[in-house]
Amino acid sequence: MIMQSYANPPAALAERLHAYYMEALQVQDVYMNQIFEKVTLRADVVSQDAHDLVRALFDYIIKMATDYIRENPDATMEEMQPLVDKFMNMMAIVERGMIRKT
Repeated sequence: MIMQSYANPPAALAERLHAYYMEALQVQDVYMNQIFEKVTLRADVVSQDAHDLVRALFDYIIKMATDYIRENPDATMEEMQPLVDKFMNMMAIVERGMIRKT
C-alpha cells in the first residue's frame, strides 16, 4: 500500500508524500554518510563521487520499484524480490568493481 501511494499518489496527498519522500532521502543520506565514514575508499576515488554514485543507484531502484508498482498495483513484496536482488547485485558491483584484474 505504501509503495502504491508513492507510485500513484492521490492528488490531495501528492505534495505531502513528496515532502515525506524528500525527508526520507535526507535520513538516507545520514545513514549513507555513516557507512562511508567506516569504509576506506581507494586513493583514486573521490568521496563525493562515491556518494553520488550510490545515491544514483538508490534513485534508479526506487524508480524501477515505482514503475513496477504502477504496472502491477497488486504486487506483493515477494513478487518484488527480484528488484531487491538486483539492487544487492548492483551494490556488490559498486563495492567490488566490475573489471576482472588480470
